[in-house]
Amino acid sequence: MKTKLLFFVIFQIYAGFLFAQKFEKTTDKNLLPNIILYESGRQENVYISAKSRAKSAKEAMSVFEVTYTGFSDEAKAAFQAAVDIWSQILSSPVPITIDARWEVMDQGILGGSSSPELFRNFKNAPFKDTWYKPTIANRLAGYDLSPEGYDMIIRYNSTANWYLGTDGNPGTKTDLLSVVLHEIGHGLGFSAGAWKDGTSGGIGYVDENGENQSFVAFDHFMFNGDGEQLIDTNIFKNPSTDLLAQFQSNDIYFDSPLANEANGGVIVELYAPTTWNQGSSISHLAESFNGTENALMTYSIGTGEALHDPGPITMGMFADLGWVSVRFDHKALKDIETWTTPRTVSAELYADTSLYDNSVKLHYSVDQFKTDDNIVLMTTTNDTLFNADIPVIANDTVWYYIEAKSKLDRFYFYPSQGTGNISTTFNDSSFYFISGVDNIKPTIMNENENKYIFDVVKLLEISASADDNIGIDSMYIEYKINENTAKYLNLKFDHEDITGTPIYSTELPLYDETLQNGDTLYYKIHAVDSSSNTNSAFIPANGYYKIPVHEIYAPVKDTVIDFDNANAEDIFVLDGFTVDQPTNFDSKALHSPHPYEEGQNYKENEINYVAILQIPIILDDDSTKITFDEIVIVEPGTAGTVFGDAEFWDYVIIEGSKDTGKTWKEFDIGYDCSISTAFTSAFNSTGNGEESMYLNHKIDLLQNGNFNAGDTILIRFRLWSDPAAVGWGWAVDNIQIQKDGIVPTTPGSLATTEITDTTISLIWNKSTDNDAVAGYLVYQNDILVDQVTDTTYKATDLSHATQYSYFVKATDATNNLSEKSNTVVATTTNITSVNIFSNHRSEMKVYPNPASNYINIEYRAEDNINVAYLSIYSLDGKLISSISKSVMDNSFIEQINIGELKSGYYFIRLTLENKVITERFIIK
Repeated sequence: MKTKLLFFVIFQIYAGFLFAQKFEKTTDKNLLPNIILYESGRQENVYISAKSRAKSAKEAMSVFEVTYTGFSDEAKAAFQAAVDIWSQILSSPVPITIDARWEVMDQGILGGSSSPELFRNFKNAPFKDTWYKPTIANRLAGYDLSPEGYDMIIRYNSTANWYLGTDGNPGTKTDLLSVVLHEIGHGLGFSAGAWKDGTSGGIGYVDENGENQSFVAFDHFMFNGDGEQLIDTNIFKNPSTDLLAQFQSNDIYFDSPLANEANGGVIVELYAPTTWNQGSSISHLAESFNGTENALMTYSIGTGEALHDPGPITMGMFADLGWVSVRFDHKALKDIETWTTPRTVSAELYADTSLYDNSVKLHYSVDQFKTDDNIVLMTTTNDTLFNADIPVIANDTVWYYIEAKSKLDRFYFYPSQGTGNISTTFNDSSFYFISGVDNIKPTIMNENENKYIFDVVKLLEISASADDNIGIDSMYIEYKINENTAKYLNLKFDHEDITGTPIYSTELPLYDETLQNGDTLYYKIHAVDSSSNTNSAFIPANGYYKIPVHEIYAPVKDTVIDFDNANAEDIFVLDGFTVDQPTNFDSKALHSPHPYEEGQNYKENEINYVAILQIPIILDDDSTKITFDEIVIVEPGTAGTVFGDAEFWDYVIIEGSKDTGKTWKEFDIGYDCSISTAFTSAFNSTGNGEESMYLNHKIDLLQNGNFNAGDTILIRFRLWSDPAAVGWGWAVDNIQIQKDGIVPTTPGSLATTEITDTTISLIWNKSTDNDAVAGYLVYQNDILVDQVTDTTYKATDLSHATQYSYFVKATDATNNLSEKSNTVVATTTNITSVNIFSNHRSEMKVYPNPASNYINIEYRAEDNINVAYLSIYSLDGKLISSISKSVMDNSFIEQINIGELKSGYYFIRLTLENKVITERFIIK
């Protein structure tokens, strides 16, 4: 279980607020439970049809984008039918994204829903410092707060007995459409922040001292039967045994105006069984709603039960959570140096219900609304854009906010008053602007994450966000390579980010530079405001940002990396990794830190350790595998989660890039220590890695369609760490990329064809290979002696009357070896006195004879000869030495050093192309 700490990311501070409102996101696990729907075990035979509001709708009010994994076409159709119902009930200007997974789950579980992150203090947030599901947050903000992520992740049990039709007649099966409708409901906001830890119950985030607390939107509406709000820490300490008692009391309610109205004016009972039900308690309606039109969001569903409408109570709850609201779109007025004419406040209002006429008002004050509150009616000509003027005021600071009232008798304020907007009073939030001479410098934020560049880069994009209380006049970048003369280039306005902050960018023309490995790019960013003082600022405050230059080597089709080689470290860009040999390891390898760090100390509460191979790989059609040995002792995810889930904690992953590192895509999904029981045991025991733990891993580089044969790619190894628990880390060794793993067939029928006193000739049947056989390795007495390309071999210079054994192996172009052939054993023939003394003794001169240190051999041939072989044998026929020599002018003349030989009789044998000559000599 993760430590109960809150980790959030501040994305932007809006200028012009009385309080520093911040757009933040969190992945804190207490705020992101996986909510589960169970089988009830009952045959229900209930059908609640979709209300006419869905059937009569001509167009969807929202767009859902679903990514399916493992679904059949029939299951997709049922899923889409549920999506269509929600899309015609709830309105959102931002597409709602769902990661839908069809997978094996525990028996009795039908599905589970979770969100990868939550947001607070975004534009139009009803409650201040309150966490909202992405679906509601995006809707209220009017833009996607996390465009790269899913809004919800939903799993469905592939082993359940599903009814895949959409007609509401599941019979004795479980209606998939109903379950999809239910799980999407959790992703739309039906989710409490309640949790249990031992004997205590808690709500939302709470620090170790019980002082810092924050909640999800659902929590604000949770009360007990005595009317006590569960998040009121004056009543219930958070966490505490008292809170757990409340959770297990069968006496918890959702209390909000529209939900209560839908329930006949009575507060809505939630599911709070006397035994805590992880994943279900509090985040469902009470069982008393079973069999009614409000049954969809109860904690279980029976066979024969078709619930095709959320029900009025759920819709009332959603309305008060933020699905019925007024969205304001307004740019805060900036400061002004000279105020001579009225300032116009403009705002676009998008209301889900009608507004009362003349209810949109501008409030402004010169004393922060302590005693002064001026109210001006905002007028409109199109029912959307409203305007009002603030007259010239002899005061240096003016505060203002906007108010609207719907025909549901609900007040809405912008900025949010932090009370859920179910209020009639101003709280503590407003915009403000200052008039007078400006001395405030611009604020700049470097938006670049380049930790390195490659020497082949021609254009480098540099961007920065900048804002100013008056406005930005200009921005420029100062840059240089190494200690060369600095150059300057203007940054131009590019766009506004999702928070409305201006982004400026340019491309550095690095094609004008001669980048080399080891160079450094230095730069700083300047901004000048549009005030009369032309206030300026630059970042960093001291020195420069530094980007090292690394070399990209020539592309190859395959490579093998042995980290014991001296240059192994030079072919990787290492960010957090090292090439090292820790204790308990026999050789060097690629290592993350041991242990690696927690992510909370870094941007977005995460840290990435990266090792990029600087040798590009040309992907092949056939051998597109990467294999390596690894030890993976990184924190495992919660049981049952898969890569991409909110509770799939730390992971390692192998990725590729087709654009020299600008973007990266995975070859396969990320993984953790759970790939091996040995790795998991080491993590659980806080153990260290050691040499004996290496396991081999093979990945097909083309398997998921992100890359194609012919692509030239870079490859990187990445370890991702989130906040809290960590492990020993990751080690990688013996990397082979696109090395053909298919070995040639075994050479067959090895046999001898000719045997002499000094030679043995071999022959065998050829091998085959998926690519081509490059040759054959010949082993004599288990020792590799030669490599040939043909299927024959002649062993020479052997001793006579000696036994030898042989086998051969086939090899291909990538050095894959076949199994060894059959072994043959052969014995060279003996040398007799007849064949030693038989041929042409008188034609060769040997002198002096007897000899002591040197002996001379001369032979003159009548016929043309090119090569002669000279051998010396002992009297018993043992070969002492031999040489081969080219013959010039048909004459063979050689002097041989015999000083190392013992005294006695010896034979000299001269082998020519057409004859063999022998002679005896004596060493004295």
